[in-house]
Amino acid sequence: MKHIKNFESFLNESYVGDLKDQIGEKLVRQIVKSLVNAHDRMAYVLGIESSDDVYEDLTKQKKYINMINTEIAKLNLEEKIAEFADTIHDELEDDNYHILNSFLAASGYYGAKHKETYLKMLKKPNYTGFAVHLI
Repeated sequence: MKHIKNFESFLNESYVGDLKDQIGEKLVRQIVKSLVNAHDRMAYVLGIESSDDVYEDLTKQKKYINMINTEIAKLNLEEKIAEFADTIHDELEDDNYHILNSFLAASGYYGAKHKETYLKMLKKPNYTGFAVHLI
């Protein structure tokens, strides 16, 4: 009987773990979709076709930052972005949303580690990114 209880416990733990993973994956997909939709709308409104369009124009940069911050707050995503930072970062990189990823890192949505890494990258020659004083 003891072996059966341990096996049942194992199955329950395994099932619950799988369920949590599935819920987490679905939530991350929803967060990424919301962020991408917001970015795409902002890019359209601001006429952004490449990262240079944002990084070389402080006016567009400021508008992009304000619009994305507003959208994140409106959707109440601050804590969820932080909770799933690494996974969201990887998803956005895989989908070539580098501007959005740079913004989320620079502004601290991903946490201190990502922000620190971003700030170090800005110090490298020929590296362009968001003007830190705007964030």
